[in-house]
Amino acid sequence: MLNRRFFRFSYYVRRQQDRKLLPHQLRDGDAFAQLSEVLHYKNYQYGGLILNYPATDPSRTRRINTSFLKSADILVLTTRPPLHDEDTGDRKLVVRSHTSLEEKIFNALRRHFKRCSRSRLRLDDALALKLPKEFANRADIRFTQHRGAQYKRLRRHDTLRWDEDPKYSNLTSLYFIFTGEICRNGPRVLCAFGMGGTDSLIWSHLLRTKFRHEVKLDRPKIIIVEIKTGRIPEKANSLSFADNWETKVLLNEYL
Repeated sequence: MLNRRFFRFSYYVRRQQDRKLLPHQLRDGDAFAQLSEVLHYKNYQYGGLILNYPATDPSRTRRINTSFLKSADILVLTTRPPLHDEDTGDRKLVVRSHTSLEEKIFNALRRHFKRCSRSRLRLDDALALKLPKEFANRADIRFTQHRGAQYKRLRRHDTLRWDEDPKYSNLTSLYFIFTGEICRNGPRVLCAFGMGGTDSLIWSHLLRTKFRHEVKLDRPKIIIVEIKTGRIPEKANSLSFADNWETKVLLNEYL
């Protein structure tokens, strides 16, 4: 039987001026811990940590050795992939590593996301067409960047008109995508994220609990869930406060 492994594909927190980043200063580790339990349940073994140190020269792709990765392996990303962070003026950025492995991962994800930054996520048209009619305007979403990542504006994939309505102000979307091999005989990618860190943590918790049986790893898949965010208790001692938040499945499709 193949040795099925999963690796954490990790990003660093933003560097403070004149401070050197250390290996422990990584984002979204607790979200990864939540999701790890699901992978262990599916008989995957933890293979280790892949560090993505911020690029010193974003104009160059830094080649790294990936010969240890096999087709049975999964790279797990619980941070929003910064596909277009460098093209925006967003306040909250995830800094890219510009490695050859990151580029292969992003090439796989770009097939499904036309735009992915902190302030905006736009689905590929083929995915947008699969959205239920009543949720067609979730194809292209602008998110708030202050005090959470709720919907700010929405629109269909085939229009220039944005929908703005206060009824959307406490909603946000959560994304799960599982890709095929990112290169010949290479690993696959499992990416589970919300637009902010708290959203990603809650989403991984819900994938471990409420949506556990929707996590299928036999072929490429996408799940998009809309969640109505509630109050986060002060000094909460678990994530159970999110268990009863209202959720709607917008998309649950094999790719």
